[in-house]
Amino acid sequence: MSVFAQEIRLALRGLVRTPWFSLTALLMLAAGLGMCLYMFGAIQSFIFTQPAFHDPDQVLYFDLRNQRSGARNVDTTLTHYEFLRERQTSLASIGAFYVGTANLSDADRPERLSAGFVTPSVLEVAGTSPVLGRSLQPTDGLPGAAPVVLLSHAVWQNRYGADPSIIGRDVRVNGQRSQVVGVMPERFSFPAREALWIPLRYDAVQPEAGGSPISVQIVGRMQVDARIASVQSEFDALLRSHAEEHPARKAPDGVVLKKFSHQFVNEITRGILLTMFAAVVLVLVMACTNVANLFVARSVARLRETAICSAIGASRTRLLTRLVAEAGVLSLLAAALGFGMAQWAGWATVRAVHASEDAPPNWTAELVIDGWSFLAAAALALLATLAASAIPALRLMRSDLNQALRSGGAGSIGGSAMGRKLVVFQVALCTVLLVCSGLTILSAVRQQTVEPGVRTEGVLTGRAGLFQGSYPDDAALTRFAERLQSELRTIPGVTHATLSTSLPMTRSSRNFIEPEGFAVDAEIGPPLADAVAVDSAFFDAFAIAQQSGRGFSSTDLADSLPVAIVSRGFAAAYWPGLDPIGQRLRLGRDESVGEWRTVVGVVGDVHHEAEDAAGQPRVVYTPLAQTPARFLSFALIGPADTDSLHDAVRAAVQRVDPDLPVYWLRSLDDWIRESRFENELLAMLFGAFGLFALFLTAAGIYAVLAHSISQRQREIGVRRALGADNRGLLRMLVGQNGRLLGIGLAFGLVGALLFSPLLQRVLFAVDPRDPQAVGMALAALLVTVAIAAVVPVRRALRVEPMAALRQD
Repeated sequence: MSVFAQEIRLALRGLVRTPWFSLTALLMLAAGLGMCLYMFGAIQSFIFTQPAFHDPDQVLYFDLRNQRSGARNVDTTLTHYEFLRERQTSLASIGAFYVGTANLSDADRPERLSAGFVTPSVLEVAGTSPVLGRSLQPTDGLPGAAPVVLLSHAVWQNRYGADPSIIGRDVRVNGQRSQVVGVMPERFSFPAREALWIPLRYDAVQPEAGGSPISVQIVGRMQVDARIASVQSEFDALLRSHAEEHPARKAPDGVVLKKFSHQFVNEITRGILLTMFAAVVLVLVMACTNVANLFVARSVARLRETAICSAIGASRTRLLTRLVAEAGVLSLLAAALGFGMAQWAGWATVRAVHASEDAPPNWTAELVIDGWSFLAAAALALLATLAASAIPALRLMRSDLNQALRSGGAGSIGGSAMGRKLVVFQVALCTVLLVCSGLTILSAVRQQTVEPGVRTEGVLTGRAGLFQGSYPDDAALTRFAERLQSELRTIPGVTHATLSTSLPMTRSSRNFIEPEGFAVDAEIGPPLADAVAVDSAFFDAFAIAQQSGRGFSSTDLADSLPVAIVSRGFAAAYWPGLDPIGQRLRLGRDESVGEWRTVVGVVGDVHHEAEDAAGQPRVVYTPLAQTPARFLSFALIGPADTDSLHDAVRAAVQRVDPDLPVYWLRSLDDWIRESRFENELLAMLFGAFGLFALFLTAAGIYAVLAHSISQRQREIGVRRALGADNRGLLRMLVGQNGRLLGIGLAFGLVGALLFSPLLQRVLFAVDPRDPQAVGMALAALLVTVAIAAVVPVRRALRVEPMAALRQD
């Protein structure tokens, strides 16, 4: 057996003989590595993974702005796009698109899918061609062209069984017969999660009369030798020129160019991920320094054994080899365990994130923790443990083993100065992590306590989208709504059925409002409110209390007086001290502003926008008969087990329109849970970081105190012999180590003040410097320190003077 193999065997035996040391060091290092790998995988997936385009770094997204008003993401029409397309020279190709939903049906059941409505040049920008069939052609977007559609690879596989004869087959898209002309590659997704691509019809997005043009988004591919700065300059000049030619329009007059992927994984997400990665790197450093402390303490305990091995002929090189072997074995075990932890956490996170309706882009579908990550983890763990073992190894080289053998192992090759510095560092870092944990936990708790303002038990919700071909006007939309409500009410067990454009605690349609008599800031523009169109059964179905006035009735029709009902918070904000009944308001802005509506009622506050349901909601309700919509949500009040109604609901919708799929079929409780998911996930992750940091800090404090007391037993014995009592000894120990704690807390609080604002944009109704979060962090840290100090301090107080004096 080779020397190294023998040392590996002895290292394993040594780790088994000291289970507490081995298990503690292993778990510390594995947890730190696991957290680091998990965050590395998240960053790799959400920041560095690029769309499956040809040379994706060359693809730019255009964020058009109005410099005069400061507005961002201003409405962009095909007029703007055509102006830029005809005059630009720095892009190899440029395209426009908008995203929506499409109902796909054929012989199989109808299905609602996310769709991209694109100019054919968009696929040139992406540099991607179909794997089957042809791409979109310029003639496909002309008025009167035969409708065609491209399928995603997933739709082709899952719905059509990867049938190659799908090309040329007719399907129904939004009730319109369309021909499948191509299937896109497996990983292709544009712009984010779309499953169908439909030619953007100029006559559809730019109506000749009535209504407003649909906004589009612009993307472009740079020329090979172009630079973003030069493209920016050219398009800024073009947009200023266009704005000067059309001064009466709210036209964009500037642009901010960004890489395409940056638009769909925004800066907030990137900032949070990088913040969390910085946190786990520091946690890993804490873990490694604690492992170093454990190695030092272990080397002290094994000093006599080491001296005996040296006395019987073992060279110092052989002794060092044993230390390295132990470090190597421990690092490989920690890397394997940490890799498994990260894999499980990544799988659970991806499963949860992609189950939400607001899922990230498809190209971030996996949290990548591959074999290279494992090798990196093993290398990092090996480096950490070798660094940890280097301290006792270097001191072993300098120590007098003969003196250690004569003294029976008394003394130490470790010093307490390093341990005290480590405690200061750990307390400071732990304070930062605990404050962040407190902020995210407080955010999740406050979101949990938000009252929706409606009944939630036994509420089944769903949504349907109506297409232009089958429902060309408001009268057709109204007839559909009446028929659907009638069918839903006939379902056994249903006590209420209601239709609206959005439901409580889901997602509302925000709109600009102009309350009569309210002074609107000319620079900021009109305020926003949740604008919801509802039927007359909505308030009774959700048990929303009527505060004053009346509800909607069957007489509030399209040709009757335009009316509205507002929430209590809306009335208090815009008509304080006045009777809101009889007041008037308008919805919309500029050219799209609506008619004046008379307020006929005030109802209780209801949170419609779940993601920022903080403060007092401001909601405007209009009769569905006066504001028909193509996208309708419905709610049924029935049995507690809402899943039992799913088949009956689908059958009811099919009776009204067999081409119409139902989506978002879930209970209102599920919606509420989903709305809280991001805050809860953030709280869980930072909570895990904080708890692990607490554990490491407690271990460090325990180790330093235990080591310090073991080295000062003679001093303690002398003090005892001179008459010192427990109170005096306790004051000495607490005073010396309390200073370390105070210094660490001071540095930690400063760090927390600098670090916590990075979380501001994801906190729910919590200030990043919330004193409650700081108080929670300090309380948790002080309790942990007290618990960690109990055993060493009790040991110090039990020292007998004569026993301590006899040690030397």
